[in-house]
Amino acid sequence: MKVCDRATVLRDGEKVKTVNICDTTGDELVNMMVGRSLKERYPKLDGGERGRPLLQVRGLCRRGVFKDITFDAYAGEILAITGLVGAKRTELLRAIFGADKIDEGEILVAEQPVRIRNVQDAIAQGLALLNEDRKNQGLLLEMSVNDNIAVTGINCKKVSKVYLRGPFVNKAAVLQNSQKYVERLKIKTPSLQQIVKNLSGGNQQKVILGKWLSTDARIVMVDEPTRGIDVGSKAEIYMLMEQLAMNGVAVIMVSSELPEVIGVSDRILVMRSGEIVAELDPKHTNEEEIVKFSATEVKHEKQNAS
Repeated sequence: MKVCDRATVLRDGEKVKTVNICDTTGDELVNMMVGRSLKERYPKLDGGERGRPLLQVRGLCRRGVFKDITFDAYAGEILAITGLVGAKRTELLRAIFGADKIDEGEILVAEQPVRIRNVQDAIAQGLALLNEDRKNQGLLLEMSVNDNIAVTGINCKKVSKVYLRGPFVNKAAVLQNSQKYVERLKIKTPSLQQIVKNLSGGNQQKVILGKWLSTDARIVMVDEPTRGIDVGSKAEIYMLMEQLAMNGVAVIMVSSELPEVIGVSDRILVMRSGEIVAELDPKHTNEEEIVKFSATEVKHEKQNAS
């Protein structure tokens, strides 16, 4: 909308329309792209209230990467973490999840100190991480939708009893559980046996979400959840995140898309060079302010949301 004179919209391999940018709007382009009207690009559900802190991070440090990271994530909220590339947002999530070591600091889950030495510890504490690189780190591309949804639950002690019958996998229970999440998340697939690499990007992301929801995670961390998926699927992912928060889950979202950060989150943390430099209220901020904190050395103390 800012740099082009004309736009041609394609959908399902066919040309929909060519328009002059000055004669159209962003919403009209979106409607042509998805073939239907999206009433709200960033849907919000009414009635949810913030609960107690489910994840508390105190003075977390990893030498040479990030330092003195302190924040709370509450039940019933979507907490966004943003910043420029290189701000170490992804590295922070990986460290909280036990994928990378922590040199200093403390993590509390449901207000109780926990020791997360590896990913298995994190899963046992009810944490989930949807990776930024879904194809290389989040999915088993050559395996089925069913296998991808089931694999984490089978290896999660808290829920594996649903999947296992003694030392053997209960295939009927696995299929039933996978079907539940295909229906709940509206994953478009011809069958549970569809190879996951053949799904669209949006449906692949939903498979990853189903994989983690099957572990009964109460703290869901999502890294660039809508990167590389179409605008219609984005709205569906946002709604799923809203529903998780409504159900008392703490959702932590890392995103580089500032309209997404402002439109989806309840609070915003801005990172720069491995530090949290601002906490902002999405209702009282804008893209320019976020970029200022992301890119500029701020001489005064960290800014807090009003």
